[in-house]
Amino acid sequence: MPDFVSNFVEYLASLDPAVFLVGLLVIMILETSLLVGLVVPGDVAVLIAAATLGWEYGLLIATIGFVGTLIGQSGGYLIGRLIGGRIKQSWIGRKMGRRRWAVAEQVATGDGARAMITTRFVAVVHSMVPVVAGTLGMSYLRFLRLATVGAALWAVVWTCFGLFIGGAGRAIGHEWGTLVFGALGVLVSGFVLWRSIAKRRAEHARNQESDQEAS
Repeated sequence: MPDFVSNFVEYLASLDPAVFLVGLLVIMILETSLLVGLVVPGDVAVLIAAATLGWEYGLLIATIGFVGTLIGQSGGYLIGRLIGGRIKQSWIGRKMGRRRWAVAEQVATGDGARAMITTRFVAVVHSMVPVVAGTLGMSYLRFLRLATVGAALWAVVWTCFGLFIGGAGRAIGHEWGTLVFGALGVLVSGFVLWRSIAKRRAEHARNQESDQEAS
């Protein structure tokens, strides 16, 4: 295992579990709030926590991921209610791009609101949807109901993934760090591929619309 991975794994293992879990809760709350979700990877935090602490803390990690997500998303919803319009027009709002705002608005309105259950798995957009929901005046009870299902599903999936990787790594010689970084590499590669395909499809759709308008 590379030295930096080995040192990182040893450092995490040396942390007091209570400190680890409190830090995870803070990360989860921040990660699901507007803007912070752009740079703080909550799924990676849960994955590493589960791989490090193991099955003994599995239920607690999943609970923290779930509760932290709901607190953060509720904060995003409140921000949307208070200053949502101004955020969209701000510099960082423009940096997020029209397409992401459009996707978030589609999720937060009409029948598309049900998609909020799976949006938690979508990078960046998941931190925008609560703000958009608040900005558009979605009922908080409806928002909370959908967010609860999505948060629970997300927390269980990533916790189980981390526990599996941690257990497999320890079974082959305490090298779970290599498995984690390898898994993250696969996920990142898959995300990049998905973004590339989605971008090409969007460009193709725009070209077709332009051709139809021209004809």
